[in-house]
Amino acid sequence: MKNIVTFCFDVISPYSYFAFESILKYNEEWNADLNIVPVTLQQILVDTGNPSPYSIPSKFDYYVEDMERAAKLFNVPFKGMPEEMPESTTLAQQVLTLTKKKHPDLLIKFTRGLFEALWIDGKDLSQAQVLIDELTSLGLTDSATFVDEAGGVQVRDELIAVTKRTVARGIFGVPSTFVYRPDGMEGFFFGSDRLEHICYFLGTKYNGPHGPSPLSPINPPKPPPAVLVQKVD
Repeated sequence: MKNIVTFCFDVISPYSYFAFESILKYNEEWNADLNIVPVTLQQILVDTGNPSPYSIPSKFDYYVEDMERAAKLFNVPFKGMPEEMPESTTLAQQVLTLTKKKHPDLLIKFTRGLFEALWIDGKDLSQAQVLIDELTSLGLTDSATFVDEAGGVQVRDELIAVTKRTVARGIFGVPSTFVYRPDGMEGFFFGSDRLEHICYFLGTKYNGPHGPSPLSPINPPKPPPAVLVQKVD
């Protein structure tokens, strides 16, 4: 029997992007069936009372620096914070919810495409036309009809219901990953920096953020220079 890895994410989260790419690299080594679950971070924050990191200035400043460092560590294409963040990625998550239902074989492709549209190209994924154009570029011929259906109440309610079920299971943010072993043991892991923990839980070797067969970056990142930090008493 295989392990099961359930990956919960929202494209608004750059750390979801990093974790998504890394999990894809490790999944074969983990001998796991991968279950990709679109959720809405906005609903998670409402249900848990957890404030958005973007609402806390010091945390926001930290994340801007940290996400750029993490992108280099994970060797993931990344252009940093878009000049204008989307007001919401709920419609994008509804598109991925409908993709999972109607075109499950395209879910990984579309998920990666929307991550890249936001975090490389800086596109506003709250706009239906932007999503239509992205899906068309990814090969979907009826993208306008598809996005229109995805924006409906039924798909929205499905996304919210799935999100609420994950909150009931204990998630408080994204990315969140549940790992189920054939012996009945379950593990819950939050964040993009828990690959080593998942490997330990599954009894497999951890080979760094690039996966079991790491590819050498064309331009390997140089270690950041040492910075003198004022001592905190």
